[in-house]
Amino acid sequence: MRMNLATAPIRVTSRNRLVAQLAVLLYSLALPLAHLVAAGEPASAVPAAAPLTAAELCVPLPEPDKVAHTLDRKEQKLLRGLLEEAGTAYQSNDYVRALTALRSAYRYQSNGDVVYNVAQACREAGQDKSSLALYEQSLRLDLEPSLKNDCKRHIEELKSKLAKDEDDSASRLLSTKEYDAAIAAWDRAFKYKEDAVYIYRQAEAYQQAGQADKALEAYERFVLTDPNQKYVAEAKKKIASMQAKKEDQRALQLMQTAEHLKAANAWDNAYRLDPQAIYLFRGAEAFNQAAQWRDAQAGYTRFLRECPPTEWIAERGIAEARLPKVKQQQTPMYKKWWFWTAIGGGAAVITTSIGLIIGFTGKQDPYPEYPVALRRQID
Repeated sequence: MRMNLATAPIRVTSRNRLVAQLAVLLYSLALPLAHLVAAGEPASAVPAAAPLTAAELCVPLPEPDKVAHTLDRKEQKLLRGLLEEAGTAYQSNDYVRALTALRSAYRYQSNGDVVYNVAQACREAGQDKSSLALYEQSLRLDLEPSLKNDCKRHIEELKSKLAKDEDDSASRLLSTKEYDAAIAAWDRAFKYKEDAVYIYRQAEAYQQAGQADKALEAYERFVLTDPNQKYVAEAKKKIASMQAKKEDQRALQLMQTAEHLKAANAWDNAYRLDPQAIYLFRGAEAFNQAAQWRDAQAGYTRFLRECPPTEWIAERGIAEARLPKVKQQQTPMYKKWWFWTAIGGGAAVITTSIGLIIGFTGKQDPYPEYPVALRRQID
């Protein structure tokens, strides 16, 4: 791990000058107090202060003023002492002590180099999120050119690590059906690293949570974000299936309002999106209700052909029962047996009626050689 603890030139901003002077005074007062403790004075005689934790020491540093002032010799000496203290503590893995010294040094030397070293110590102390923010802050300040590439590399490494941590956390949350928390974790993962796979996993979480509209939106966003991602083909299938289900629901609503042909069209759309045999059956039912016998016959026939024998058993039975009936409805009237029976019966009634009329009147038929209908016209 590299630290940059160079101290020249040493400058301080106007805003921090008073703070720096107070720090010198406190530092000078702290030395005799330390000697008292070392000499065996009772610990109760020394005011106890709760030590700061690494998390508390890794918060972002204040932005420096634009106008800087040169430190005097006393301040320079104190700054060098703080930087040496930080380096010694860092090498011995005492990151809390290193951070305490570095944050004090920042009061005198408010530049990117000090912020970079704070970020280094925070990363070693396991404060990944804080160190990422500090690395990014150091790039915005006057960072030594030789450190910029290292800083950028650390930023990318931390983003990848934090994204993976959020991804792992989201997967655990999903396994316990904590859908909202899992979705939020994948959202954070995507902010660290714009990998479209996190959007895909969000979509799956929405789908498992029964939030179909949000799932569909997430799948579509995933496809648009990275069309070459390996899960795109699977996502497109899910998009089509979910859109088909929306058409299915729309068709069922149309059937309730007796809009049978519109319902049949919606089920045709559903089948085009996701060729499930059940949509053929439901479309045939709609055509049957609309007395569109030919379309109903085609739908039932295709359903029975495409639907596996072990699936939709009840619907198969209905289709098999209705198919002969819709076929019969398509037979022209003149080809039906009852039509000619009725015609024959009607002719017999007419002939009998004429005979009876002639018998009652006692008249002979003057035109026996002509058909009955023609004779009536002549009369």
